[in-house]
Amino acid sequence: MAWTVPARAVVWACRRFGAIVFQEGVGAAVRRCGTKIHSAFQGRSAWTPFTTRDLDAQYATWLHLYRYSSEDLSVLRASLDRSGFLPHIRVVVVITPEKAPTVPKLLTSLQEQMYSAWDLLVICHPSCRAVVEKAISDQPQLQERVRRVCSQPEVAAKALSGEYVLVVSADAELAPEALLSLVTALNEDQRIDMLYGDEDRIDGAGRRVAPYFKPGWSPDLLRATNYIGPLVMVQKELLTSVPEYATMLWEGDLYSIALRLGERARRIVRVPQVLCHVHEGSSDRNVGSGDCDDRHNRTPAACSITEGAHAARASDLPMVSIVVPTRDQGQLLQRCMDSIERTSHGLRYELIIVDNGTTESATRQYLEDMSHAHQVLHCPGPFNFSALNNHAIGRASGEYILFLNNDVEAMQQGWLEAMLTHAQRPGVGAVGAKLLYPDGGVQHAGVVLGVAGVAGHAFRHTPAKGPSYHGFVDLVRNCSAVTAACMLVPKKVFQEVGGFDERLAVEYNDVDLCLRIREQGYRIVYTPEAVLYHYENATRCGTRNPEDETLFCRKWDALLKEGDPYYHPHLTRKREDWSLGNV
Repeated sequence: MAWTVPARAVVWACRRFGAIVFQEGVGAAVRRCGTKIHSAFQGRSAWTPFTTRDLDAQYATWLHLYRYSSEDLSVLRASLDRSGFLPHIRVVVVITPEKAPTVPKLLTSLQEQMYSAWDLLVICHPSCRAVVEKAISDQPQLQERVRRVCSQPEVAAKALSGEYVLVVSADAELAPEALLSLVTALNEDQRIDMLYGDEDRIDGAGRRVAPYFKPGWSPDLLRATNYIGPLVMVQKELLTSVPEYATMLWEGDLYSIALRLGERARRIVRVPQVLCHVHEGSSDRNVGSGDCDDRHNRTPAACSITEGAHAARASDLPMVSIVVPTRDQGQLLQRCMDSIERTSHGLRYELIIVDNGTTESATRQYLEDMSHAHQVLHCPGPFNFSALNNHAIGRASGEYILFLNNDVEAMQQGWLEAMLTHAQRPGVGAVGAKLLYPDGGVQHAGVVLGVAGVAGHAFRHTPAKGPSYHGFVDLVRNCSAVTAACMLVPKKVFQEVGGFDERLAVEYNDVDLCLRIREQGYRIVYTPEAVLYHYENATRCGTRNPEDETLFCRKWDALLKEGDPYYHPHLTRKREDWSLGNV
């Protein structure tokens, strides 16, 4: 079979090669090509360029390729019947006046469920009770499953029963396999006490559009936006442990319920299937607006983080040790240093510059001048990013360490305060920033395992001010890793995990560090509230080390095979734009 390359891929590759030659030199471009060829032989290459293909068009193709067949569903149901764990589910439908028109379609989707051990509790506003009762009476087969229609919080609280409660918004339709899939997940792990799944939208023409293939449990993303959506299943005891849960149900405030459940649940699992379809125009759209007045997109806790980053007094923030490895190119280093001083007025920080064998006379003079006010450590020898940074930690007096490349430039006041505000929160082990290329495109918005090779930067080469997958570029969220080009880590956490692995001299040392931090139970946080420019690889001219990749893959083989928990198996691994895979 002949192998063909799309014309746009050739054009993209030529432009990319030319850009590297211009920015880093011919040698760097050749080395990068060599690394790509090496990765291709390892089966990890990703030559596909970024593309702005329409997500809805992709989804139309995806639906033809991946939707369940009747045979698939029969096999799934037979397997579940043999499992023996068939819990009773009380489906709670929350109906507010604006959502009453879609109730008949929701009820129809309930009748079509392939799992039978469930009944129905309807909670509705008094003004729409007649409409709801009419919709139920129009579907006789459903009437025997309806346990109650209530319009008072205290009545709803007394009417909960069953082992699990599935809370559904009235403007959603369930996929026929929704309950079956949820119970199948419970059979795989009965320790689960909270589940949610993927969703899409039904447009005015009845088409399924806007797929939302969601990340695994991401508490920081939930603080920023209601990504859990209109459907969540929980153990009844967990739901009833939430104060005011009945009032929240009656008000249709599923977001507040999800937030409080997330604080109490011990094991939260995403079922990676489209379990419900939400009618377009719903007020519960799951994209964060960044507006603290929008209660469906921001929580009070999230608002305090954003506002606190700019309102906190500098004297109240802890000391930060900023570690900057460098070599030659004094103008680049000076731009980085000047930007820190320009944007960090009043903050308590120290600069530790780690010189890895500068030979340029002008740069050596600049380092000498800097040494009068800041620490300059001279560490000649072969370049080893991990060793250079580890060496600096012994001289760091700050409670927090900011690892910063010398080719990074801060542009606005508040970026370091924003990172500090997140880093001081309990359970956070590292914080990364939004980094931009000089042309304004995204360079880094978190790291995704298994994408574009071994690990890729989320949304790289996409416009910073353009749309992104469900607004993720502009949302605080959890990631598997963030880049050490700008990474803030509590010093005690860094020391707890043993610092950077010095066997990873050039590549993947930051990803490895983050994965070891996560192994200790800490969260990695990406914040778009800290924005900096990154003139990538300007000093090291594209240095690459295939041995690092081999070691990293051997070290984290099981996790790479399992897949990034903050990504989705149906999203592409060839590109960094979060489009759909295999379409």
